[in-house]
Amino acid sequence: MKNGTVIISAPLDVNLSGYSGLPATPNVTIVDLGNRTYQIGFSIQSGNNADVWELYQNGSLINNFQGFLSENGTNAQSASKTVTLAPGTYQFKVKLNNGFGSTESAIQTLIVQ
Repeated sequence: MKNGTVIISAPLDVNLSGYSGLPATPNVTIVDLGNRTYQIGFSIQSGNNADVWELYQNGSLINNFQGFLSENGTNAQSASKTVTLAPGTYQFKVKLNNGFGSTESAIQTLIVQ
């Protein structure tokens, strides 16, 4: 392709589901299941849902916990993953994404004994 070449294609339909903007700001949820095993995820009570959620531990994306969500319009939405952690201090954050962009939760600190 040469510089300045114009490509014309048929119109593209983009399904934005029932969303009208960015996902609602999520709250990190942490449930202690015992034996240093935790259910870590997010919840939103209302507002625009997300299509994809990302879980960050100590600032790094935990790739194998990135998952796709079912569209739920502007109703409550939640998801979680179960993890077993060594003793230490952990900071968790959730990032939600949809066709309009992304939002992030506040950081939640967990101390594992």
